[in-house]
Amino acid sequence: MREQIVDLKKQYPLHIRIGFLTTLVLLILSFIFVPEMKNEPYLPKFSKPIKVDKLPPQLQNIVKPPPPPKPKLPKKWKRRLSKRPTLADSKKKQM
Repeated sequence: MREQIVDLKKQYPLHIRIGFLTTLVLLILSFIFVPEMKNEPYLPKFSKPIKVDKLPPQLQNIVKPPPPPKPKLPKKWKRRLSKRPTLADSKKKQM
């Protein structure tokens, strides 16, 4: 008995076509026969009562603290920033 040698490279296009066709058939069948999913909002089985207490008088009059002061730049930085050209300076040069 002689075994036949099968060249898989020659049969590759056939196998790809068969794979694509079976995938396409399965996809179409799944759209036809799988039921549509319906979303429903979650409703808890029971609701927990929420107890609301009044704040004590000490906590009712809380004042927000003032914003922190801005840090001051060192003199070196101020000089550098003042020497930088601005957009207004470039417009003056163009005119």
